[in-house]
Amino acid sequence: MSRTFIAVFGLKASGKTFFSNYLHDKYDAKILYLSRMLEQKLNACSTPDGFAKYSELKLKNISRIPMIQTLENDIIAEINENDLVVIEGFLSNDDCKYFNEHFNVNCIKVLISNSDFNIRLERFCNRHNYEKDSAITELQNDDLFRIKAGYTIVKAGCDYIIDNSKTTDNFENKIEEIMKMIGETRV
Repeated sequence: MSRTFIAVFGLKASGKTFFSNYLHDKYDAKILYLSRMLEQKLNACSTPDGFAKYSELKLKNISRIPMIQTLENDIIAEINENDLVVIEGFLSNDDCKYFNEHFNVNCIKVLISNSDFNIRLERFCNRHNYEKDSAITELQNDDLFRIKAGYTIVKAGCDYIIDNSKTTDNFENKIEEIMKMIGETRV
């Protein structure tokens, strides 16, 4: 079997982590949390406000490629032995392009779509024990950031888009359809 990389995109609380965990559980996929790795790198090599600096870079829409390059050895160590790798935390087509060119792979781009803000809000509140007003602000700010970072462009260039506004069973069936189309089999 050849190595498959799946880049997962989506708004906050759209189902990216569920998707990744499902592939880990059913297909033995390695999950690479790119944004978390970048945050940890900044925290490790900067001041205690490293996360704030990372957020500031995100808000200014500065290319993350130089930061991703600093993680090259960590990324190689994480993905070296896995045939199926799910990468969560891509924000732009540039992130995918870098992986495609630098690691000589073809990232399959999957967007988890959920147009219903209230469904995402409920998931987010349940996951993080947020008060509703705080969660609304958090989701709205993240939505604006992702749109500014090129979410619409990414959406247009995705290989697969899954609507996750229905039941969990429906979402799992959509994941299985994609896995069949790309030729992956369960372990």
